Amino acid sequence: MIDFIKSPWGAAIIGVITYLSVTLVMWPSGKVEKPKEVKNYPMLNGPSWTFENPELTELIVELRKRTKELDDREQKLNELKKRVNSEIGELSVITQKIERLREDFNQNVTLVKKAETSNLKKLADLYAGMTPDAAAKIISELDNGQIAKLLYYMDERKASAVLEGLAKMSATQAKRAALISERMRMTVVDNNG
Repeated sequence: MIDFIKSPWGAAIIGVITYLSVTLVMWPSGKVEKPKEVKNYPMLNGPSWTFENPELTELIVELRKRTKELDDREQKLNELKKRVNSEIGELSVITQKIERLREDFNQNVTLVKKAETSNLKKLADLYAGMTPDAAAKIISELDNGQIAKLLYYMDERKASAVLEGLAKMSATQAKRAALISERMRMTVVDNNG
């Protein structure tokens, strides 16, 4: 038997028998199993243009949702911008009205500041010591606001005499005296400034 195994025909026959037995054992049965389907793995069912990937679909849905949120936010911001611009316009109109009222107030009201008070009192005493006609001539060179401030601090009799002297100078000075007396009535002393 050892001679048979050592012979070339014996080795060939043993090799064929080994081959056939391994092939028979390893040969698959008639049942073929399909590979298991992976849920998150994209599958091609049909032509390539109908390819669907669940992750990609989920991303698309999320992007659409985010785009809608951004569009809504942009719309709200645009509405807010319009409202702010409208309110800025309204504030501008109100500011202009306040400025006009302030100008009207400053034209009609004579404001005496606290720092001016002592100087105005000294000048009023100085003009009160003059004759009414001389004081009227000097005062006529000042503006109406300054005259109203000076006369405000004069004694009523002296102030009325100076206004009378101013009115005697001419018809325009008489009208000016009336304006000055009106400004005297609207004189306000500011104790804060």
